[in-house]
Amino acid sequence: MERAFVPEKVSADELVKAPLVPGGVYVSEGGGFQSLLKPYIDDIKGLAVIRVRPAGDPGAPIAPLKPEEVEIVEVPPPKGAPEEEGDGDGRTGLDVALDALKEALSDSKVAVRGRAPLVLFEGFEFIVDRYGFVYSKKFADQLKRLAAAEGFYLFVAVDPKALSAQQLEGLERGAVVLRGE
Repeated sequence: MERAFVPEKVSADELVKAPLVPGGVYVSEGGGFQSLLKPYIDDIKGLAVIRVRPAGDPGAPIAPLKPEEVEIVEVPPPKGAPEEEGDGDGRTGLDVALDALKEALSDSKVAVRGRAPLVLFEGFEFIVDRYGFVYSKKFADQLKRLAAAEGFYLFVAVDPKALSAQQLEGLERGAVVLRGE
């Protein structure tokens, strides 16, 4: 057996860190972004940052990342049952948030040319609670497809204790998962 030096306070996930790839999806199971920010901080400094979060939520801390500008896209709670939302057009608050994200992505391409923006998505548990899992999973899948098509980095913060094993597996499918803080 060979010996290896493992620095103190370094998780196994950090030792086998996946490369940061535009269009990639990265999930933090710590409830916040710390398990993603810590290993990728050098790669994401200077990126345009867009936060997608529930309306009225102050959001998880994103230190040590200190972006110069952060654009916020808020996901409103439904006004009734999600299938009854909208003005007869069937659009939900999730659809409105997705459109707002597309606009924010367009703005970020002008702000930081040549570098893919970073989208921080948090509050999946809130969306499951308010919209139900079917709508929530559809929204998360739309974000993943948009990340692949537009080439931005998608970081998702989720509290694994707030979801069932099947819900968590559905959210994490096709993503790099880091556990930790």
